[in-house]
Amino acid sequence: METASPGPSGSRGATRLRLRAATAIGFGVLLVLFAARLDDTAQRKTFTMDEPHYVGTGLYLWESGDYHFARSLRYHPPLAFHLAALPLLALDLEGVPVGPGIGGRLIHGDDPPPERVRHLSRLPFVALACWGAVLVFAWARELAGHAAGLLAAFVYTFSPQILAHGSLVHSDVTVTVLYLQTLYAFWRWQRRPGALRFALCGVSLGLALLAKLSALLLLPSLALMQLAVVLRSSH
Repeated sequence: METASPGPSGSRGATRLRLRAATAIGFGVLLVLFAARLDDTAQRKTFTMDEPHYVGTGLYLWESGDYHFARSLRYHPPLAFHLAALPLLALDLEGVPVGPGIGGRLIHGDDPPPERVRHLSRLPFVALACWGAVLVFAWARELAGHAAGLLAAFVYTFSPQILAHGSLVHSDVTVTVLYLQTLYAFWRWQRRPGALRFALCGVSLGLALLAKLSALLLLPSLALMQLAVVLRSSH
């Protein structure tokens, strides 16, 4: 009894499945390597000049709720401060007076170990940098196909700038990733408008503005993206 051979449509479907699987595996390898490199840097490298300030201010904000823009925040939005201190909330800091200068006291103390403080405070930013890789991959793949997604992810995860700043307790990687997320969310809303997608744009924009004041540049960026759509539709 003869068995029917798969038709052209079945063969194409199998090829697409293999392509998707290969792309997913390739991106997974890139992401794991990227995360491992950032985590290694987070554990081994000492704090830069600004990082203790982010840690101390974050702990102070969680404890006091004092959001005075000049006195407490030093004219910076609070999101990066909160992220820096979030993993440290589980530590026993009873013997350390909580104030904006607590970061300096923690890195010069011995309980909790400064190495643990440094590693834990950097983990949220490592996670954000990895989320940036996911966004880059997803946007490029949606725009130009699987190969483009892998290429974009490769460029991002091997970028010296991202590798240098992706594990630091700072607002730079925070605003970079949230800026990208907002543009991507807005682009997806433009392609298929809907209430949920529009709400996600608003949430992303709000988070970016909470990360750094330079995210205000998103407002003209989004306006230009929408203007481009309007001009294209008018022609």
